[in-house]
Amino acid sequence: MSRSLLPALLLLASLGAGCGDTQVRHYLVAVDAAPLSRLEASCYKGGVLPAERPRDNGFQALRWTLWDADGGRAYLELESPPGGWVLGDAPVIQAPGAIAGTGEVFEAERLDLDANDQKLRSRVVRVTFTERGALARGTLELSASDTAGVKCAATLAFTARDEPRED
Repeated sequence: MSRSLLPALLLLASLGAGCGDTQVRHYLVAVDAAPLSRLEASCYKGGVLPAERPRDNGFQALRWTLWDADGGRAYLELESPPGGWVLGDAPVIQAPGAIAGTGEVFEAERLDLDANDQKLRSRVVRVTFTERGALARGTLELSASDTAGVKCAATLAFTARDEPRED
């Protein structure tokens, strides 16, 4: 979906917020980034942990927008930290923009293909809400791989607070 369509979709979702089950939530999200400091050796070239790795026990503060649509669908627009999520030497994961899901689970995969449509790199983002409402909780699962054999995955917990807006 083009980024230029997103504001129009958000406006349409906001206009319908009082009708039926359609609701837009703007969340301030705290993502626990600590697991990114404890990546497995498979996340690095040659399967060898680097001599020096960053340690971070801080939280990433991000903004996400969630809205319900017809037919049991929902959309989640993600923001990623500056520079994306870094999983060792695996491909960096940037937020994919708005992704469709069930309202509880949202998943997007981005592939880089060569001229023969062979996969070079894969990046997957999966967001699972275990609680949804004014306070939301869940997990952010990240995985990335490339043809050089680097494969990495991490699961980050998040807590989110609804930020009501007058749009």
